Parts: sequence; C-alpha cells; structure tokens
Amino acid sequence: MPRIERDPTGDLPPDDSVIEAALPASMTAEQRAAAIQSARNVWQTQHDAAVVAWNQQKEDDAAIARQAAEDEEAERQRLEEARQAALKEAEDADRLAQEAKRPKFNIDSAAEASVLTELQAPTSAREDLRKGKWVAWHLFTPEMCREDLNAYQHDQEFKLAKADDGGLIMQPSRRLTRTPVIPDRQLTYEQWSSAIPTFLRTIKEVGWPDELLQQWNSFLFQLQHHPARFEDSRAVVIFAADYRADWHRAHADGKSVFNISRINAVRMMDALATSKRMSLDAAIQVSTL
Repeated sequence: MPRIERDPTGDLPPDDSVIEAALPASMTAEQRAAAIQSARNVWQTQHDAAVVAWNQQKEDDAAIARQAAEDEEAERQRLEEARQAALKEAEDADRLAQEAKRPKFNIDSAAEASVLTELQAPTSAREDLRKGKWVAWHLFTPEMCREDLNAYQHDQEFKLAKADDGGLIMQPSRRLTRTPVIPDRQLTYEQWSSAIPTFLRTIKEVGWPDELLQQWNSFLFQLQHHPARFEDSRAVVIFAADYRADWHRAHADGKSVFNISRINAVRMMDALATSKRMSLDAAIQVSTL
C-alpha cells in the first residue's frame, strides 16, 4: 500500500453546489437531491477509510520507532555488558597475575623452629639446581653456606630493578661469594663429603623427582664407601666431579640423563690414574724447586 503523505482528518466534503454543477441538467429536483446525497455518502466513506488508514500508518510508524529505540537500547546494553565483562576479565587476569607473583607460604601453625639454624646453599645455587643446572660443589660445603648466611644477614647488596607498575624498586642482587670457589676437582675429600647433606637436601627442596633423589643418594653413598676411597680419596673427588659434570651436561643439551647411581668401573680406574699423575706432577714440581 502506498504511503499516505498527508493527514486527511481535517478534510471537508465538497459543497453541494459543486456536486450539483456536475449533474446533468435533465435531472429532476428530487433526482438531484438524491445524487448529491449519494456523492456525499461516497466521499464520507472514502474519507473515513483514509482517516483509518492514516491513523494505522501513524500507529505503524510509532511501533517501528519504538522497536528501533528498543533495539538501539538493547544493543547499547549488550555493548555495555560486553565492555563490563571485558573489564572484569582484565581485572581478574590482573588480579590472578598479581596473586601469582605473591610469595606462597606453606603454613603450619603447630610447627616450631629447629634448635639449630639449618645451613642452606646460596640462593643462586638453589635456583640453578631448580632448573637442573650444574652448580659448583664447593657452594654446598658448610664453609660456603655459612658465608652466604652471614652475607644475607649483614651485607645484603641491592640493585635497581623495574617494578610491575613500571617504577623502580630496590631488590637483592645476585651475590658473589667472598671466598673463591674451589673447582670440583681441587676439593679435598673432606670438603667434598661435607657438602653431601646440603646438596641432597637442596635437590629435594627444589623439587627434583623422587627417582632422581634415590639415584643421587645411592651415587653419593656408594662413593663414600667405594674401595677407591680408601686407596686414594682424591680419585673419588675427581670421579664425582667429572661424572656429575657429564650428567648435568646431558640435561643441558636436552638429552636423557643417565642413571648416575651406576658407578662406571672403567672411569673410576681413570680417576685413580689421574690422581696418581697429579701426585707425581706435584712431586716433580717440588723436587725442581
């Protein structure tokens, strides 16, 4: 149906004289009166229909406008809800990220402190072991653990670091020991064996698998009671240094690590021979002085 462009409500019927002028002159007065009334009736019927159609069109337009407004409001609400949901998701993600950075404490309210301070390997050594990296064996000796403890309590060094919010904060720096770190091969047997308890405790605390803990426990126990120890204790130190370095190197290269608890007899013989050569070289140097 074509759109009605004008409101017909106020339209007036044509004047009788206009209708009468259009009638044939041959009509009688009675016929003319009937024709005029009939024309007025037709006009009124058409007018009423036009008014009804106009009012219906207005109602339809109003309904369309209301629906458009409702749709617009619904879309606005949808967009606002989506914005609020995205904002909440971002806030939740930020909160979870902040919570993840907070230290996690395993609390036992009934636990008491031990009578003695338990020696710990330096923090850097613990973190390297957590990643499976090689760490100088000397750092697990009581001597080096005490030095790190004293440095932690008294001589903490700090460096500028970037905070999460973009600002600068002071945080502990990675400390270097004041005592020079002795290479694994140059440790005395006493130094080497004194580091065993701290090393085993550390790899357990940093989360090494139980299977590895068992293998390393067995490895170090066997070396402490190996016949070579009573023949030449330095050979045991040399063997342990080289064996351990190979094990960590395999891990660093992404290879499968071997079962370190399986003592290779040939390599132990090589370590004995190496120790003897070192003793001979030292004796020669002394004799030439």
